[in-house]
Amino acid sequence: MNVSSECISVVVQGVFSKDKHNGGEHCLDSIRKFLPYAEIVVSTWEYVDTSWIDADIIVKLKEPSAFYDFDNKINNVCRLILSSRSGIEAATRQYILKFRPDLFLISETFCVIGRNFEKCSNNYRIFKEKITTTNLFLPNAIYDPTLFHVPDIVQFGLRDDMLNFWDIKLPQHEDIYNNSRNHAILGNFSGSSNLRMLPEQVITTSWLLKNGFNVKLKHINQSNCCLLKCWEGILITNFNILDWKSCGIIFPNRFFETAYGSRSFYLQKDINNINDAINHKRYVMRYIYHYVNKYILCWFKRGYIFSVFLILLSRFQILQPLKRGLGLWRRNLKKLL
Repeated sequence: MNVSSECISVVVQGVFSKDKHNGGEHCLDSIRKFLPYAEIVVSTWEYVDTSWIDADIIVKLKEPSAFYDFDNKINNVCRLILSSRSGIEAATRQYILKFRPDLFLISETFCVIGRNFEKCSNNYRIFKEKITTTNLFLPNAIYDPTLFHVPDIVQFGLRDDMLNFWDIKLPQHEDIYNNSRNHAILGNFSGSSNLRMLPEQVITTSWLLKNGFNVKLKHINQSNCCLLKCWEGILITNFNILDWKSCGIIFPNRFFETAYGSRSFYLQKDINNINDAINHKRYVMRYIYHYVNKYILCWFKRGYIFSVFLILLSRFQILQPLKRGLGLWRRNLKKLL
């Protein structure tokens, strides 16, 4: 059932600029068009110029520091948590649509209530009502062993439930990174990074720990039968998953320009399969499929082969010299052009 826009606060979190297509103006226009009576809450940083922004509430925050891994890749999970939580806290309506400045609404389709708990086990239930999200960047754990990965791009649900999810402590460096690179080859789809968990995994596991689930991951692709069943049980019990292609939202093209954008995501038929198996002994068959894909059929997947390639380069200390060589080649090429 769709919720009236009069009951909705749209929390738009992130960096805003006057770029019409990517900075927020088009985003806010689309919200006004399809959710005309919604409260708009902008949650951003102190240095952002908000004088041009047409919003009901503007929250300006001191930006927390980012983290960096061994390859100097930035991790903004603290900024994501703080801006989302602060925006939800400032909102005054019963329902929250968490949004980003680079997204555009093309209908009100996404603002639906997920109340179908009849097939779900109370052992996994946390929310009063299901939070709606999309399957974009929701890895299908049977083919991609990345568990406890709730998509954070866009969400819709009761304010109390959304606050339950986002009101978590800001992680420390040691919560996100290991002290050494992961050079394991078998079952490692993430290369040679020292990253312990992806930002989505950090948020999801922190939320679960707060709600009594003792879920701690040592690396991104850690899995076993108990973890898989726990993750999929929590997913189908607490989240209403819509197909990103028909959810009424336009996503940035850059989301699909990376290897991660082409990974296997949960489809409705996969959710139905989990529903049918979660409370039965035959669930072990799902883990067998997961295991076979993780350790055997992975050798036929380009993403996994590329991950192994990066691990071998790192293990034999070739990766950094190769990166430096490529960087020098690019600089010289620019001078020639």
